[in-house]
Amino acid sequence: MNNPIPNSAPVRLPRKNESGREGIWYLIKGIKGWGLCVNKFSPDSTMLYHPAFWERHLAPRLARQYKLTRQAAAELALCPYAFPRGRVTRIGGGFRMYHGADWMPFVTKDAIEAAFNIKGKAKWFEDGHERCIAHDKDAVRRLLQITDDWDAVE
Repeated sequence: MNNPIPNSAPVRLPRKNESGREGIWYLIKGIKGWGLCVNKFSPDSTMLYHPAFWERHLAPRLARQYKLTRQAAAELALCPYAFPRGRVTRIGGGFRMYHGADWMPFVTKDAIEAAFNIKGKAKWFEDGHERCIAHDKDAVRRLLQITDDWDAVE
């Protein structure tokens, strides 16, 4: 899969013996196209949920990539719900994938599951909490001059 944000960590496919991981994911439109960005949780690291992951990692990299002004970059950082996203949660011996049902034109279930080493092991659930929010999406499309469109809720 394309890494949408140069100089960011690409999606590293897990090694065969690596166990499945919980975490969060975004589908981001960078200048090179759409791509999957993941934050896999591990016991020895701080868990960053969508807003923190967006503000600390994705928004600053997108701002550099698109050469935004300081003011535009600050506005971008306030839009963590602009792009399709989801989360992986371990429930007992299995995994649940919560998503906003707005990612489907851009990536497959297999690609998302593979990024967390849970291919074929996740039950998928639509979750309104993971939906793109129109206000954030519209602001990001304006700031980054993205012509692609995707589903969002008001």
